[in-house]
Amino acid sequence: MDFSAKHFPLKIIIFLIILSFAGVLFLANYEKLASLNPPNPALIKPIAPTPEIQNTEVHSPDGEMNLIMQAQKQSDGSATYSFIASDIAGKNNKILFEKTVGFGVSMEISYNSWSPDNKYVFLRENKVDSFDIFIFKASAENFSNGEKYIDVMPRFAESKIKYVIKDITGWDSPTLLHVVTSGPSYWFDITTRAFLQLVRR
Repeated sequence: MDFSAKHFPLKIIIFLIILSFAGVLFLANYEKLASLNPPNPALIKPIAPTPEIQNTEVHSPDGEMNLIMQAQKQSDGSATYSFIASDIAGKNNKILFEKTVGFGVSMEISYNSWSPDNKYVFLRENKVDSFDIFIFKASAENFSNGEKYIDVMPRFAESKIKYVIKDITGWDSPTLLHVVTSGPSYWFDITTRAFLQLVRR
């Protein structure tokens, strides 16, 4: 069978010639066109990765309750913390506290954050040269005076005790936190907001 050009319609041949010519012109002027229309950097926005959320969990002494700390750290050194109390099955979640802290500051929960009766938890905020202790109701309810939480350190300063708090090590009873100072140890009674000196025998 003869496939010579005489069997193609004249219009198709003309169209192919024009198409080839246009392609040659485009390729010849591609770099010039690109230089006249550079990409706009403002429209090129890299997608920042989503910071990962790190979970830390502490169970109550009887294994019935769970305290969860979620930490989402940002590239600038800041971090957002969320604290959630729930039953051990992960139900009845109560958001106790959320806070964003700057560079050099962190928050933590300890193995003994829960009070023995599961009613209270304490959290620690670590700063460059100091720390704070916050006490919450595990039910996420306010205290009787309307406070969302008890900040222990300002209350210690108000007590005029001449020593410095070195650490708060945990619960000695459902309402007493053990406070270690540069001198004697104390209990912090969350019902009266008072510091009670432990008497050595």
